[in-house]
Amino acid sequence: MLSPQIIEIEQKLRECSLEDKKWLLEQLTKQLDLNCEIIREKEQNSSIFPLEPHKTYDLPTPYNSFGAAEILMQALTKEENELK
Repeated sequence: MLSPQIIEIEQKLRECSLEDKKWLLEQLTKQLDLNCEIIREKEQNSSIFPLEPHKTYDLPTPYNSFGAAEILMQALTKEENELK
């Protein structure tokens, strides 16, 4: 549903000249482009930076993963033997 302000503006626009309407249309287009750019940046930032500030996260690394090299070597040897 349209707001009363928009309906009032539309009624006033009927009395405006074509040049004034074109100018207003250009201004609205610029504002819409700016709003779309802001929304795009927010969406991009939320997908790039999903982490919350001041919160700690566990980051798995190979450090202190004793035996990982042995398991990897076994997998590589098994695959190598299967290829022969």
